[in-house]
Amino acid sequence: MTDTATEDISPEVRRSLLDSIKKNLHLEVLNFAAREEDVNLLSVGDGNLNYVVRIQSKNDPTMSVICKTAPPFIKCLGPTYPLDTLRSSKEWQALVSFYPSYPDIVPSPIFYDEESHTVCMEDLGNSPLLKDEMIAERLEMTTVKELAKFMALLQHRSHSASPTMEPVMFNRMTENFSNPAMCGLTSDYIFTKPFIQDDPTNRCSEEVQKHFNLIYNNPGVIEGAKEMKRIFQETKECVVHGDLHTASVMVRDNRPKVIDYEFMFIGPCAFDLGLLLAHYMLSYYQHEATEQDNDRHRKFCYFLIDVCKETVMTYFEHMTRSIGDPVTYREKLMKEVAGFAGCEMIRRIIGIAGDKGFTGCNKLAEVDALQCGIRLLTLRDRMPNIDRLLFIGLTLC
Repeated sequence: MTDTATEDISPEVRRSLLDSIKKNLHLEVLNFAAREEDVNLLSVGDGNLNYVVRIQSKNDPTMSVICKTAPPFIKCLGPTYPLDTLRSSKEWQALVSFYPSYPDIVPSPIFYDEESHTVCMEDLGNSPLLKDEMIAERLEMTTVKELAKFMALLQHRSHSASPTMEPVMFNRMTENFSNPAMCGLTSDYIFTKPFIQDDPTNRCSEEVQKHFNLIYNNPGVIEGAKEMKRIFQETKECVVHGDLHTASVMVRDNRPKVIDYEFMFIGPCAFDLGLLLAHYMLSYYQHEATEQDNDRHRKFCYFLIDVCKETVMTYFEHMTRSIGDPVTYREKLMKEVAGFAGCEMIRRIIGIAGDKGFTGCNKLAEVDALQCGIRLLTLRDRMPNIDRLLFIGLTLC
């Protein structure tokens, strides 16, 4: 997590964080923060929902922790858009639950302050986001495979079809990971608002606005989004990260470190995989449309196609649970993956949480990506495998 000057820390948030640290000074890892005058508070990241702050020793910058505070609203939209602060407790629950099994991928939890809705966790230092590694063309296939394996194992071990998963146990797990506020947010901002032309939260370029007819005059798009929303809301298969995209993953020594667990819930397997593939394909269009040194960027596009294939291959290697016939189940799952990926690509072009990777691309790049998302969503029933998904999504125009 790198420091940023784009966001100041308000006096209220600063005071709240220092008080939270003070309550937990009995933890050895916080010894450096015993005196307020000995620490710096630095805003890090540019998250849409929460304040993320590095608490760092002035005397030894290697001594630090990350604190993530949930305000009672969507941070990027302001107080007029309320949001349940319990999302912070869901993130803490996920960290505590999964760190023991995945210590190389899940950040170490340190404390949770219920009063200020603050999660304190391991500081990953200046490890870059996976998204930034992709922009800089530093993505390694080892990172891709480790990330896909983590996603698969998380789902494999919690799947309702596991022979060790009794119905009572699965129902208890579903209750424990119940997350109505964040699931509601996903339903609104991925499956609903981007598909309403005059929704005030949508943001997009003038060039994209010229192509609104591709969405709002296309019944297949609107009905497809409704169907994917229904699948998202009704399917209960396993533990799902719920926000697994390339800005929710950091990279340290070519290994993924997965962050942002506040969306975690029991849902459809295809959702995480769909979101991740959507962001690999968004990166494809960003590099394809970069006008300087185009040959180099085009080679990275070819690499991203392999990234998508390796992600799915590794996922199915480790996520072998299925409901009914495995072949039929996988084909159905991939069709859902295509639908979720399509919705995610559309909302990143039109919705509030836009993809900043298009900066510096030619003005039609976002339109190309938008059309890819539309194809994935409307033609999802023709995509029973990753090869077909990539062919229709990336090459069929």
